[in-house]
Amino acid sequence: MAARPFRVVLVPLAAAVAALTLLWPRAAAADGPGFTLDWQSEPACDGGGVHRRVEQLLGEPLDEAPSSLLHARARLRGKPDGWRVTIDVVQGTTRSSRTVEVATCAEAVGTTALVLALAIDPRVGSRPEAGALPTTARFAEPSEASITSAPAPSSPVSRDRHTRAARRAASRSASVARRPDVGEGPSRWPMTGFVSTMGTLGVGMLPGTAPGLALAAGFNVGALRTALLGTQYLERTAEQKDTGGWLTAELATVSLRVGWRTQPGARWELVPVASLEFGQFHGAGHSVDTPKSSRFAWGAAGLGGTLEFRLASSWLLVGEADALVPFRRTQFRLNGATIHQPAQVEGVFRFGIAYEFGKRP
Repeated sequence: MAARPFRVVLVPLAAAVAALTLLWPRAAAADGPGFTLDWQSEPACDGGGVHRRVEQLLGEPLDEAPSSLLHARARLRGKPDGWRVTIDVVQGTTRSSRTVEVATCAEAVGTTALVLALAIDPRVGSRPEAGALPTTARFAEPSEASITSAPAPSSPVSRDRHTRAARRAASRSASVARRPDVGEGPSRWPMTGFVSTMGTLGVGMLPGTAPGLALAAGFNVGALRTALLGTQYLERTAEQKDTGGWLTAELATVSLRVGWRTQPGARWELVPVASLEFGQFHGAGHSVDTPKSSRFAWGAAGLGGTLEFRLASSWLLVGEADALVPFRRTQFRLNGATIHQPAQVEGVFRFGIAYEFGKRP
């Protein structure tokens, strides 16, 4: 059999990975001229919709709004029944703080936007748009330790005015149905994309243990995960000592993997996976009787799992393990004896790093 190196399976996959990364829609920036927001949250809650919601409440772009010179920080902490949001606002010589408890991440985004819009323009509290404040939001009184202001007569009045406006909006929202806003906070079915590269170890398909390299690209919709994985295994050699015959073989595969996320956004996550794999064997040898062709099809179905550890908001360590059952176990025969045949069940182990992007739940 003549050897023909096969590498092209990873080229289109690498191009797809690059295109997916570049073209995926990004979350809107949280800053505008004279307006900054430091959104500090667990990966499960993205603050990309705050900027848009503030502009919706103001009725104009932030760079055209009066008194939009404002610096804010929103700190989110998860609770069993929702989120606790602490919003610190610095505006001129005034520093204030609000603590809000809400049921969902989308409500945290909307409530934070309302607090910031009120700080820029207190008249927002008297507009119908402010009725989008969720009925579950509970404002806590700002503590004296969290509020400092320069000795100016207007500072206490400004804080009281903002507090009264926020309370009026909260009480009015109990009788106003929540209206969906396009682009406000994370969607009901949040979608994220991801790309990953992993070292691979295959057992059972090639002679001995076969190392390789895998590239993957996919997306998550809610708890559903779908990914396309390409793997190139290095050449492995089998010998027949009594006759001097030998075989060198390699394998390239493409897999469709579908999984179900058990804890989306958590620091540790286990994802059960089912896969369907196709590829080509390539081989060269001396005194090989069968197969006569240097390449033939490979196919297998498998079950396995992915274990992820979130290093940062978008970066993850990834470990995968799959058990594969081949559709056909082609024999390599030398001088009438089998020198290699894929096992009835193969094992594949991968370890690497992944980058996740898009709106999280």
